[in-house]
Amino acid sequence: RILPGFFLAPVAGVLIDRWDRKQVMGLTNLGRAAVVATLPFVGQVSLLILASLLLEVCTLLWSPAKESSVPDLVPHDHLTTANSLSLAAAYGTFPFASLHFALLATVSEWLVGLEDNEILKTDQVSLAFAFQAVCFVFSAMMISALELPRQVKRERSG
Repeated sequence: RILPGFFLAPVAGVLIDRWDRKQVMGLTNLGRAAVVATLPFVGQVSLLILASLLLEVCTLLWSPAKESSVPDLVPHDHLTTANSLSLAAAYGTFPFASLHFALLATVSEWLVGLEDNEILKTDQVSLAFAFQAVCFVFSAMMISALELPRQVKRERSG
């Protein structure tokens, strides 16, 4: 997780300034959904390392795209509140996540009968990954419905 941050984080904002933020957020969420959906089927450490690398790259691109979109979605006088809520949403959701995991654990117990199917994994961890993948896809769909103004490309002076 450190390696992509070391090389990509310094240039991620510059790349996002040149790309369509809405597309970046949508595509990186779909990429994260694909990686997370495959995790229950990974059986090698090297593939887990690759998955971690891909997730980190997507996150490093998604974060500056999201942060730079907030001023276009929120009136200037509410920007401080929006940024505070963004932090609260990022770190204050842990109690809700534990409730969701408890719910998924209950659902996985109901689905034990499907365990004979080798394609569908119904254990607690697999269901949590599937739920996360669905959340990423839902987020990408919500982002696609946003009306973000196109960034104005500035000419270089000098």
